[in-house]
Amino acid sequence: MGKKAKQISDPLLYERGLRIRSIRVALRLTRPRIEREYGVARGTLQNWEDARFGGLGERGAMRLIEVFAKQGIACSVEWLLYGIGVDPLLTWRGQDNVHATFPALLINKSIQAELAYFHAQHAHAIDTLMPDAAMEMRIFAQEIVAGVRYFGEEMTQAIGKDCIIQTQRGEIYVRRLMQGDEKQHYTLTCPYTANKKDFPDLKNIVLFSAAPVIWIRSTKG
Repeated sequence: MGKKAKQISDPLLYERGLRIRSIRVALRLTRPRIEREYGVARGTLQNWEDARFGGLGERGAMRLIEVFAKQGIACSVEWLLYGIGVDPLLTWRGQDNVHATFPALLINKSIQAELAYFHAQHAHAIDTLMPDAAMEMRIFAQEIVAGVRYFGEEMTQAIGKDCIIQTQRGEIYVRRLMQGDEKQHYTLTCPYTANKKDFPDLKNIVLFSAAPVIWIRSTKG
């Protein structure tokens, strides 16, 4: 089979997706939870975050603003779509009118530009903020990682590699991918002995995709 054509992402749409993901990560909201509690399908949300199929539009932005408001963050359509206007504000826990703090990937323009280029070069690119210490000493918590996804039987090519994992339930992990006990099932493991107690293996998981990590950037300084 020939190589798949590259998908050129619109930087504007990609930046919209980055803003959505940054708020979602700051609020510790998973896609399945948003689907369950607010009725926004996890696949639709992923398409908005990944700038696929037209990315986020005004109608979707209005829906997300309602979701974020219920979680205590107020933002405008102009900010979510174009990054202009008043920055998002915290509106709960007695912190009215305090500017919200998001992961560093939102404000680091250099990293944003690199990620936009990475996504433009790879049709199935994915990136995420490392949420835990499971992969230290190679990947540290709060670092940004990116890779190119394998799907279906192609995921066997990622076995033995440190990957960004998407499960069929919509969960995202960064772990080493190993073969599971059954066909099309995989085990997600922490390969570093010092971390295994806190991050035990996740066995026989059904996956949506696996992307070997090929790009790592620190959000510090």
